[in-house]
Amino acid sequence: MAAPLHERLHKIIAARQKGRKRAPKPKAAPEPAGNVVNIMDALRQSMKAETSERSRKR
Repeated sequence: MAAPLHERLHKIIAARQKGRKRAPKPKAAPEPAGNVVNIMDALRQSMKAETSERSRKR
């Protein structure tokens, strides 16, 4: 396990000494938003429903 790590580290060090920068990491594709709920929107709806219920009781 240590050998591959050391080899990769030595390659990085050698590349930096030669003045090369690391290659940028490929950007991961965003995961599809399945059942995602915006918490702030849910809280606003809840507060709006609660205040309307209170005003009906009065």
